[in-house]
Amino acid sequence: GDVFVSRLNSSLSTLLASTFIGGSDWDWGLSIALDGGGNVYVTGFTYSSDYPTTSGAYDESFNGSRDVFVSRLDSNLSAESVSSWAVIVGVCNPDHPYLSFKKFPIEAEYLKNILISSGSWAEDHIKLLNTKEDTEKEKIKLAITEWLANKDIGENDIVLIYFASHGDQSADANDPDGSKGFLLTSDFDVVSDDELRKWLLDVNLPATNIFVVLEACHSGAFKGDLNKEVCHFVLTAAKSEDISGNHPLFNTGYMSFYLLQGLLGAANIKSPQITCEDLYNYIYTHDDAIDYVDNYPSQDLVVLVKRPKEGSIQKMINEANEGAEVVVPEGTYYEPAFIGKRLTLHSNGAVIKNTFGGLLVHADKVTVKGFKVEDCEYGIYLDHSNNCLVENNQLLNNKGCGIYLDSSNKNTIHGNFLQKNVYLGLRLQRSSDENTITRNVFIHNGSEFPCLGIMCSGDSNSIYGNDFIENGDPRLPQAWDGGTNNQWDGGCEEVYGNYWSNYDGRDANEDGIGDIPYEIDGTSGSEDRCPLMKPLNTMLAPNITPIIMLLLGE
Repeated sequence: GDVFVSRLNSSLSTLLASTFIGGSDWDWGLSIALDGGGNVYVTGFTYSSDYPTTSGAYDESFNGSRDVFVSRLDSNLSAESVSSWAVIVGVCNPDHPYLSFKKFPIEAEYLKNILISSGSWAEDHIKLLNTKEDTEKEKIKLAITEWLANKDIGENDIVLIYFASHGDQSADANDPDGSKGFLLTSDFDVVSDDELRKWLLDVNLPATNIFVVLEACHSGAFKGDLNKEVCHFVLTAAKSEDISGNHPLFNTGYMSFYLLQGLLGAANIKSPQITCEDLYNYIYTHDDAIDYVDNYPSQDLVVLVKRPKEGSIQKMINEANEGAEVVVPEGTYYEPAFIGKRLTLHSNGAVIKNTFGGLLVHADKVTVKGFKVEDCEYGIYLDHSNNCLVENNQLLNNKGCGIYLDSSNKNTIHGNFLQKNVYLGLRLQRSSDENTITRNVFIHNGSEFPCLGIMCSGDSNSIYGNDFIENGDPRLPQAWDGGTNNQWDGGCEEVYGNYWSNYDGRDANEDGIGDIPYEIDGTSGSEDRCPLMKPLNTMLAPNITPIIMLLLGE
């Protein structure tokens, strides 16, 4: 019999890690202890002459019919420490006459920052190449064949190769999968599938967990060359014959966006470990154009182990019990956070500010209130989350959307202030139905396409009592509706409509409601039949109330 060691969360409801220790005979564990770094010490006695020991230990030999043992494991219950290494390439070529390379350096930087924020990756274990000079072919080659080769990479370590660029393929009967793949570099050269294979073979990494991600059109053409001699798992943004898609609202490809979300925690909400299979399954639910090859299907290859740093919002969330209220102290937090269980996340002044996401929610009955999220790719993102409350938050200057709902139903978005979010204030995407959007302020959102305060693709949503002030092009409607049966006024009986700063109707009877409807752009033919003549919610953000009054000429 073996000794077992298991680690559970604080409520004893989730198994986080578990392992056996022992040899071929009987082994007994008698005592266990932790040090300040989370390392686990187990003592007991063994009858196993082959009880595992490490080189240089105090006593590596078995003495007598039985012997005492002392074993140390890290916080993940691994006897050896595991290090994580990455070469991240986002090709940059602003001088290309035909192709845009804008998104690739951004994706690469996002990935680096998410890996670091996970606590598993040290910054000096990541080689980021995302400038024009650094993404020349020779520089990319040296990052793999020299930078990685000169690192002390162990057998149990994790190695990630990420390459984002434009790609192409051509038929090749001699290639393992019938086509040859190419990735463009910044000096107008290409990296072929044969070359990438050779570089990885030349470096001869000892790690047994090598993960390759290719964000490019036709990147599936690389699969046949990246076999088990080279790496363990390959994930591509498109099949060999296909092009990859871009996310319509964020500066990433579809695959990379959901790769990043998955690494934040969405790929496995029940465990701190994110595996290759977790990532593939999560991404595939959003983007079925991706392709993959698992060279070791019998192994569950770990990509990332989440170890959020002390004082981070993520650590507070991870340590909270299901249904708890987590109060986040004031301060500025530079890491995105992921909520994968029912709880209330509350603050009276915490600021979230980073280069990727603010708060990603992937659970039902979550409350998020009192945060300021600014300068991120998105502010608050609800992904397949229902019956949540997003209330009294400020979403400012985010590059995509202030608030984004993807396949999320029956949520309430109330009392939020959304200003200068580049694409949209709020987006209801895909089958996001029966949500209530009320008493929010949308101001100066949509400076770039699609240039709107709100965009709705779901059904049976209620949108009323909001203020829409100078969002997008003032000559066009500030809202778009492509769904069915969405209500923008609640019928005008007990529920009123919204305030629109570019409404040009009159109020002849001075009841505060316009005499003609406000037309909503889109395919549904919707309209707000009870548009308000004055803003309703200017006190949501007292610090900018004078600006609103000035815009209204009051």
